[in-house]
Order: sequence, then C-alpha cells, then structure tokens
Amino acid sequence: MTDVRSFAVGPIQENAYLVRASGDATSALLIDPGEEPQRLLEAAGALGVQIEAILLTHCHFDHIGAVAPGVAEALIATAAALSVAIPAVFGYNLFASRLNRFDSQLEGFGSAVIALAVRDGHA
Repeated sequence: MTDVRSFAVGPIQENAYLVRASGDATSALLIDPGEEPQRLLEAAGALGVQIEAILLTHCHFDHIGAVAPGVAEALIATAAALSVAIPAVFGYNLFASRLNRFDSQLEGFGSAVIALAVRDGHA
C-alpha cells in the first residue's frame, strides 16, 4: 500500500509530501518541498528512503522554496556551459565548411590533372 507522509512547511505551512510505493520501499518522491529542506531530508533519512525525484505541482514560492537555490545553481551552470558551447559550435561549423570547400577544390584539381594526363596520353 502506498505510504504518503505530509509535512506542513514554511511560513504559510504549505503541505509537502514524501511518497513511496509501500511502507518498506527504499525510494520516494518528494512533492512540493516549499521550505525547510533539512527537515524534509531528515524525515527521508529517518524512513530509510532515498529521494529519487522532486515533483512540483506549480511554481508558486510556497511550493518551490526548498529547491529554488538548486534550480538557480543549475541555471547558472547551464548558462556557463552554453557560453562555451555556442562559440565552439560556430567555430566547428566554420572550420567544417572551409574544409568541405577545400576538399571540393582538391577533388576538382585532381580531376583536372587526370583529364590532362589522359588527353596527353600519359595514362
């Protein structure tokens, strides 16, 4: 039977839920962790469960307070990675297009040399 634990957290006592498939399950979902992340983690530890996912029913402050700092950190890391990746992709595409153009020119030159050799009877 599903085990659902409710925790009133934060200044407006929003309900956060720790849900696991059964009373002896070792993994759980945390739903709407509005505030007091340490309290919620300690509750999960006391139950002997690992939080596998965090579900947010909507993004009001009273539902996301415990995860907002982590989300901000992830967004900063993503922006930093994109600031490196985007110029690298542009550079790669520029290099690849120039290399393709050079390859085409080299192929054309090779064909011309072979045509001359055949025409002059050297092949």
